[in-house]
Amino acid sequence: MSNIQKYLVEKHISAEELNSHIQDLEKTTKRLNQLYFIKALYGNCSVREACSQLDMPIRTGYNWLEKWNKKGLEGFNHKKGAGRPSFLSHNQLKEIHKFISHNDSLGTKEIHSFIKNKFGINYSLKQVRFIIKTLKDGHSEMFSKIHKNLKNAKK
Repeated sequence: MSNIQKYLVEKHISAEELNSHIQDLEKTTKRLNQLYFIKALYGNCSVREACSQLDMPIRTGYNWLEKWNKKGLEGFNHKKGAGRPSFLSHNQLKEIHKFISHNDSLGTKEIHSFIKNKFGINYSLKQVRFIIKTLKDGHSEMFSKIHKNLKNAKK
């Protein structure tokens, strides 16, 4: 028998909100590492040495150096529209939205089957949940948001 005492944690924010904060800080940490990398190069370290100090792949170091040399700090900013384009067209997304709107009691698996059968695209259930949430939230930019964020789709 263990003498380890468990403590309850107060959930001041939702798990989703907590993950959002973590993701924001991870982005900040990446930028900080990029700047530490450049600072090490300013201090006459080689790319290999700077990468070793930050415990990162050498290829990443050369990529960061190339971005820095081309555009400075601006080179580290995320490129709009980067990533894999959506497998679904604008019209197909509208059709899914219409299908969801007319069938409120559908679950993720049913919508996944609809997408797979209708369009021949086999998204993960996680991606289908993202599509559903985005469409139900009614964002004015919902279709462009989906196109930008569907990176993990599987054909």
